[in-house]
Amino acid sequence: MTPPRMAIFAALLISMSASAALNLNERAAFREACELSRYTCKGIRPPWVRESIFVDKVGAWGYYFGGRTIWLSPNLTTEQRYVVMVHEMVHYLQVYEDEKGFPQTAPGESCVREEEAYEISDKVVRRLGLQDKIPLRLNLLRAQCV
Repeated sequence: MTPPRMAIFAALLISMSASAALNLNERAAFREACELSRYTCKGIRPPWVRESIFVDKVGAWGYYFGGRTIWLSPNLTTEQRYVVMVHEMVHYLQVYEDEKGFPQTAPGESCVREEEAYEISDKVVRRLGLQDKIPLRLNLLRAQCV
């Protein structure tokens, strides 16, 4: 292999390693959301996790619009990213259960969903000892749920 090809190959391996670590983290977040929530998760595929500056523009750390993708701010620390993934994956599970015939959340009950997601992500924050780095339930104020 010529030196430029070796450099490209090495960069590709590093990139693949980074994405493998990212996927592990996503799987761990999905597993934790399943274990801490009331959802069975059996047969549910984990969502895709993507980053977008749009999330920053709406003043959030993460966002779930429906479908199979969770959007995260690209400006999160590793710990923040993990906690936000767990929180948004709870929303993903809520919607998944709705689509499978479970009672849908009535209009005006979005705070119930937020409470559930924050309850679970707060458990993760406490388990990881991150209370000084990640505010608990901060966005409930913004969502007008308190």
